[in-house]
Amino acid sequence: MKLKVWIIIILFFYIYPIFLSFLPIPLDRLLQIIGFLVFLFTPKFRKYILQSPSFHKILIGAVGISILTFIAQAFNYSEQDFYFLRQVTNIFFNFFSAYLIIFLLYKYHPDQVFHKLTQYLIIVYVLQAVFSFVLFLNPAIFDIYISLLKQDNNENFMDRLNVIEKRLIGVGSGFFLGVLKYGVVFFMLIIFPYIFSLKSKYLYIFSLVLVTIAGVMTGRTFFVAILMGIVLFSLIDWKNSFKFIFKILPLSLIIGFGIITISDFLIEGDRLENISNYVLEIFINYEETGTLSTSSSDATKDMYIFPTNDKTWLLGDGRMMMNDGSYYMGSDVGYVRLIFYFGIISTVLYFLIQGSYFSILIGLTKDKSLKLYFLFLFIWILVLNLKGISNLDQFVILFLIGLIINNALSCQNNTYDRVVR
Repeated sequence: MKLKVWIIIILFFYIYPIFLSFLPIPLDRLLQIIGFLVFLFTPKFRKYILQSPSFHKILIGAVGISILTFIAQAFNYSEQDFYFLRQVTNIFFNFFSAYLIIFLLYKYHPDQVFHKLTQYLIIVYVLQAVFSFVLFLNPAIFDIYISLLKQDNNENFMDRLNVIEKRLIGVGSGFFLGVLKYGVVFFMLIIFPYIFSLKSKYLYIFSLVLVTIAGVMTGRTFFVAILMGIVLFSLIDWKNSFKFIFKILPLSLIIGFGIITISDFLIEGDRLENISNYVLEIFINYEETGTLSTSSSDATKDMYIFPTNDKTWLLGDGRMMMNDGSYYMGSDVGYVRLIFYFGIISTVLYFLIQGSYFSILIGLTKDKSLKLYFLFLFIWILVLNLKGISNLDQFVILFLIGLIINNALSCQNNTYDRVVR
């Protein structure tokens, strides 16, 4: 079965939405509208999803988080702050875009819905990595891309464009969120050979190397994903620990040396040095001071500030952003922002609900590797909230619909086989 280019395009802008200057609405909203129309006119297909107990559980969880945000606003005695409410309710809107994507996969790949979803996702991330490197290496193309974006709606992004000299900026991708999303496909690439057969070993290695480099150059937090990936690889099969030490690690060093050699030809000396100092800062600091730290991690430590009164600890202040666009209380740390927003009780409930999302996904598959994958996605957001607000709601709803349809079709095929026999 051939891959459909336009499914790749739709999935790309689902994961990496942009707001083009000549459009009245962002591309993700456009996909949601199209998805809603498809939802209305596909009663048989939507029945699979709407009747699923797993969908009901996710829906209840999403409503629960929304209620927590409304309660936070009820105890907010200053100006209302709907920043976080807009974030958490996006799962309802993303349902329609995810519905559109899975419906298209069902129409064109009815026997392999979830398999094809993973393939398309990997292609999307490889394309994003390629686009990111093109924008990174060619300032003229980067300027053209920036000129296509609606300036007013990308103000925060525009303020940080100077870092393009040493970090990757992709299409519709920032820095922290970029790392978060690269982690999703990095873990997927690790489990992929254990749930599906590889058609090209070399293409697989290329994809894994490219995504890893792009992840690190988008944000150094991605080194955590690499460590987690090694653990995930070892948990899938204990023999993989030896495979990593004696095969993958030496190969990685050879590839790393090759990349450095090629970089000498593609990037001018001063810029290459700045990039190396940025990416390898944690190792440079360890060699010089004996501590694993970066300027970013040091700044993050200073943001670990906590409430000084009982009301804020219990119920929060209902604030995440200030009117000038800065972070409430000057902290960007995920856990700190959540506590200041709706207090410690709601913060615990929020992560319990987030954990339940991944527990539901785990319950929809019998494959050990896929179960581990969903578990590691949850751990990934727990880790990233030590630095900034993180969730994977758009992937949760996409995987949920994909697995529901995949399982429903499998049941149908099994029933048909029994009838035929």
